[in-house]
Order: sequence, then structure tokens, then C-alpha cells
Amino acid sequence: MPAQRKVGPMTRIRGRVLAGSVALIAAFAPAACSSGDGDSSSGATIGSDSLPQTKLTTLKVGWSYQDMTLDPATFYGSVGFATMGALYEGLVAYAPRSGEIVPQLATKWKVSPDGLTYTFTLREGATFHDGTPVDAEAFRYSFQRFIDVKGAPSYMLGDVAKFQTPDPKTFVIELKKPNNALLDYLASYVGPKAMSPTLLKANAGRDNGQTFLVKNDAGSGPYVLSDVVIDKGLTLKAAPKYWGEKPKIPQIQVSVVPDITDQVLRLRNGDLDLIDSQVPPNLAQQLRKDGNLSVTAYASVVKPTVWIKDSGIFRDKATREALIQAVDRSVIAKGAFGAEATPSKSLIPITMVGGDITSDDPGYDPSKLKSIVGGLGSIQPIVVGYRDSLARDALAAQLIQTQLQAAGLNATVRGYGPEFYGFAADTSKAPDLMVLGINSDANTPAAWLKAYFATGGSLTMNGVSTPAGDEALNKAIAATDPAEAKRLYGEAATAYADSAFFFTLADVKSYIYAHKKVGPVPYTAANPFGPYYAEVGEAP
Repeated sequence: MPAQRKVGPMTRIRGRVLAGSVALIAAFAPAACSSGDGDSSSGATIGSDSLPQTKLTTLKVGWSYQDMTLDPATFYGSVGFATMGALYEGLVAYAPRSGEIVPQLATKWKVSPDGLTYTFTLREGATFHDGTPVDAEAFRYSFQRFIDVKGAPSYMLGDVAKFQTPDPKTFVIELKKPNNALLDYLASYVGPKAMSPTLLKANAGRDNGQTFLVKNDAGSGPYVLSDVVIDKGLTLKAAPKYWGEKPKIPQIQVSVVPDITDQVLRLRNGDLDLIDSQVPPNLAQQLRKDGNLSVTAYASVVKPTVWIKDSGIFRDKATREALIQAVDRSVIAKGAFGAEATPSKSLIPITMVGGDITSDDPGYDPSKLKSIVGGLGSIQPIVVGYRDSLARDALAAQLIQTQLQAAGLNATVRGYGPEFYGFAADTSKAPDLMVLGINSDANTPAAWLKAYFATGGSLTMNGVSTPAGDEALNKAIAATDPAEAKRLYGEAATAYADSAFFFTLADVKSYIYAHKKVGPVPYTAANPFGPYYAEVGEAP
């Protein structure tokens, strides 16, 4: 688990979730860098020491679906996280295997005591794939485009007052008000990235280059984008003039394989080298026992969560509270998310600031719901909904159904397509309970709470409002004292949990499954999962 980091002075129509098909699901069901006002840098960098080029010339990766674009201004998907990290770079990044913020295209930075001004010193010699130098003007252009396109992640720069470029190697961000999440946003795979202004201006078209970026990239990363076929896959090729260490494997071949059982079969027979999709526990056990495969497990900012719709019998808070107590999280954690999953006790992921001081676990006691249901007479069936491409979430929904039936409710389960993510904006057709394994835009409770629990959050699935939580959250984001920020984030999470409109199920591990010919797989645990393609090599 990444260590807790200090908070220095420093959501989404489409969810980014662990992907995997639920075909044959019944068969799977169980019987700062610095924080402060000084000049700061880190000894760690995002690249590792160079290793010799390997004989493994193509890494074959399986995805469950394909994001429609890899434009940093609009990308808000799931499976493309690792690809974004291979194509684009930012001022800072998350270090492999941790949530530490380390230099990337900036070598150092400092934050003013009032938390309003961030000054970055840029790396010498870095260039984009088209040869354009990475300089302060490139960052100004890229970050302004990130705002102007108004994509889902544009909120990350919502507090910016202006950008300054005093010289080619100095980039300054001035904020309207303090935002201690900014460095995490800049490190995020869905945060603002450096893009070649030369290439974008030449291919701007009528949509600021968005059409061009469906099948092309404008980045500075270790790979370039090639051969994109939507819903079929894409190819990444090592950038011939990358400014940093060359990738260990020259080519990444991504294939879209919607069915998780098919992915597993292809991995075991060698048609795929690596997958990081949701794999149901029984299939995961098979993969662990396969001597030709390796499994990398790690703590990440992922939590299966349940939203309760504000309708019917659940308009009553006492009934919602009783329902939450009727769900046995220990059974769901192991049954749906594997032996290494543990019952959730906090609304904030344990890897984040505040995850160790909040609680949303009232304990297991189904008798209260039984008593309430017994006195209500006839009740409409309760629908437990989940995204139909997410295997482990489907298992969790089935287990919740079983537990609610035992408490006397007539509960059913239903899978939904992409419309599932639209319930936050319109709950009229939403199920009574919505189950979704969610991750965070960045390794900060600001991103986590804003997206999933705050009023108007892009994935506040039940569309409710919790004013006390919102007030504490806004104060937390603006806090320049780390201890005060942590306290306020905890206060916000507690208020959301106390509303009884939300509860979390488990703290889960994320997994990368790879063929034995692939060496150790460096990964990012902070945003929220996935391999660093450039550092994946051949097994010794």
C-alpha cells in the first residue's frame, strides 16, 4: 500500500472501472514531491535505469473494450490508462508501485506559502514525437486547450486564474483559490498533459484537433500511436527519438477481447501476453495455479461501492440504515472480489489521505431490516443493478440480492449497458441499488469524493445532495495545512456516509496477469491501476 502523503499548499458520465465480461456469469457465482513552500524535487523519476533491448519484440495485451479517444483533454476511460501513460507525459507523475509524486517533464517545483502559485522548472532536451521542443509555451497551449475543450477531466484546472511563461523552461500556474489536489491532478493519467502545439495547430480542424487525435497522438512519451481500429485494437511503437530511456519492448499490440473467459483462454494459450481486466475469483484461482503465468497483485484506489436511490421505501433514512446493516461485507469481499479482498470500513480508499480516520461500517445486523420489512406489508421488488461488463460487480450484486432476500425483501438483479453511467444525471430509470467498482481520477480524496458522493458529482449515481459533506469537502480542498485538510476530508466522508445513501463493500487488490516470458511488471497503484508499458521487459 502506498504510504500516506502529506497534503501541501499545493467527475464522470462514463466511469473508469475495472473491465471484464460477465458472459456465463452464473457459472462464476459462488454456492509531493514537496508539500510546503520551499523549492522541491525528488530523487525518484518516472523512468528506470536502462536495460538491454529484449528478444520479446511485441507485448500482446487484451482489453475488454476500447476507449473512443486518447485525447488528454477528453480521455476519461478505463482500459486506456496505461496507453495514455505511454503516449503522453505531464509536469509530474506517480512513481511506479506507489502514490508518490515525482518529476516527469518538470524537474522541480515550488509552491507559494498561500497555495496559489506553482512554479515548475522544465526538463532540458525533451521533445515531442514530431520534434517540437517541450517548453513552457507548449504547456501553456496544452493546458489552455485542456480547459477550452471542456472535456470531463477539465475540472482539474477549474481553479486556474492564469498561466505564465517567464522563460522557455519556467511554467507558472496561478490559482484563484488554493487547491491541495492540484499536484495529484497533474500526475493523473486523466490530468493535463504536454502536447505538441505545432502538430495540433496543423491538424486543428473544426474541433481543436479532437478528430485528429482519435487515431494519432501529439505526445512526448516513450511510444507513438499506430494502427488504431476502433473496437478492434491499436498498436504502440517505440518512439524513435524519445528523450528518455528507450522502452524495453519495441511494440505493444492491443486486442479488444470483450469476453473475460476468452481473454483468460488466450492468455493461457499464449495468444495474449498480459491482461489486467476484472477476473472472477474462480478463474483467478485457475490463473494463479498456471505455471506458465505470473500474477501481480497490489493495493490501488479501487472500491466497490453501492448507491441507494432516494425513492420508495428508501426515502426513509432508518430503512436505508437497516439495509446497509443487512449486507454482510465480509461475505461479499471474499465471494466477489477474491481471497485478498477485505471488508471495507471507510468511504475513502485506505491508500488515500483520510482513509484511516473515517468509517462507513455500522456492523452486520440483518434483524433491523427484517423488522422494518415485516411491518411494511406489500413492497415492490427491489432491483440491484450493475454494469453488465463487470464480472466481479455482477457477483457482488448477486450476493447482495441473496442477503436482502434473507431479510425479507423481494430483490432481483439486473445488468445495464453504458446507460448505467447516466443514472447520475437522470435517476428516473435507475435501479434501487447501484453496484459499481470505482476508482479515482487521482490519488486524492478531493477527486474521489467530488466524483462519487458530492452534489452534482459526475458519478454520484443516485443524484442525491448531502450539503454537510459538500461544505466540508470544499473546505478540505482549500486547506493549506496538511493536518487540517486530512481532518476536513474525513469530516466530509463521514457526512456522506451518515446520509445512508452510500456504502462501500470491500478494499480490493488490482491484478495484472502475464505470461511467464514477460518479466516483472511495473505498475501504478495511484491512478488507479495498470502497467508501465515502457518498463515491461522479457523475463530473465
